[in-house]
Amino acid sequence: MASKRFDILRCGKHVEVVEGRDDWSWHDERYQRMRRLGITPIAALIHHGSGPSWTSILAPDFAERLAAFGGRLALRYPWVKTFTPINEPMATARLSGLYGFWHPHRADEPSCLRLLVAQCRAIAMTMSAIRKVIPDARLLQTEDFGKIFATPKLAYQAEYENGRRWLSLDLLCGHVGPRHPFHERLLNAGVDPDHLADLAAAPCPPDLIGVDYYLTSDRFLDHRLERHPQEPIGGNGIEPYVDIAAIRAGVPECELGFASRLREVWGRYALPVAIGEVHNACTRENSSAGSWRDGTPQSNARLRALTYVPSRLGHCSAPWTGIP
Repeated sequence: MASKRFDILRCGKHVEVVEGRDDWSWHDERYQRMRRLGITPIAALIHHGSGPSWTSILAPDFAERLAAFGGRLALRYPWVKTFTPINEPMATARLSGLYGFWHPHRADEPSCLRLLVAQCRAIAMTMSAIRKVIPDARLLQTEDFGKIFATPKLAYQAEYENGRRWLSLDLLCGHVGPRHPFHERLLNAGVDPDHLADLAAAPCPPDLIGVDYYLTSDRFLDHRLERHPQEPIGGNGIEPYVDIAAIRAGVPECELGFASRLREVWGRYALPVAIGEVHNACTRENSSAGSWRDGTPQSNARLRALTYVPSRLGHCSAPWTGIP
């Protein structure tokens, strides 16, 4: 990574590697190496799934245990300033609670929403514990904000999903009060009202929003099943449809891409924004090559995480990858 001239590097899987045996040797070696090389680490505690095998996001003490671990991490590496306690909480909630791919393998909306709130509570509590040790610690919150497009018949489903994609950041920013369009839905899903009240009363807004955007992040919902015989058929319990990449569905190019999503995120939160994960199905070498589309830096440029400024959409950050 140093040979690629990276300034900032996200290093993850802290909880999975350390917790349960209190063995920090793997991280000690890599963090010391980063310090020697002048690389600033971003400490990512949980990256997808449900954390280590001995717990679950839906466990009653999940948030407290992650916060306690975050405090220990801060004590061990007090020179680290930027943290991502949980990567992509909304994406994790969907894949774990709505699609059933990850533990706890649920496939219903209430589970998805409970998983999301549990993660947002854990993020807020973990940052609070870290800031007791490192007062100027920054929260880099990553999320997939891919937009949903649809045929006119499924416009209502696209509208719902496009509202839901903001929910993780809305929760962290303290925006989910009684007037929020998802507030009643969250309560009906079994979310503890005290947990929503706590997030609203003590917001934990990101210092930097990491927009994870892949070529296939933007989606298109199509009820015309005969046009997609090779695609798996899904649905919403009312109508069957396929969910395909919007870039393959004829959506106008001006509606897709980094610039469109960055404008949306900036317009909603007015917080600093950077591009995070960006690659589909490439090798580790290609993922750190630094040559991306839409005017991002070329491989011979110095790579650094840049703050997004609306008038400079061509300037994007380097991808954050783990140290091998």
